[in-house]
Amino acid sequence: MSGSIWKAKRLTWAGHEFIEAARNDTVWHKTKTLVKEKTGTLTLEVLKLGLTEVTKGLLTGRFHLP
Repeated sequence: MSGSIWKAKRLTWAGHEFIEAARNDTVWHKTKTLVKEKTGTLTLEVLKLGLTEVTKGLLTGRFHLP
């Protein structure tokens, strides 16, 4: 194999929050789909906002999981 191997040594608090929000595969896939449909791009900042909105939507009943 060629290429380099990268391994994170530590995360910021925001990084931990992002990973926790994205932990559920269904929430992660719903967020990626919604963000891509609305913006056409998947930047980290937009994904962070999207994860928050999808989670809020699930709690308030605006979104439903299959």
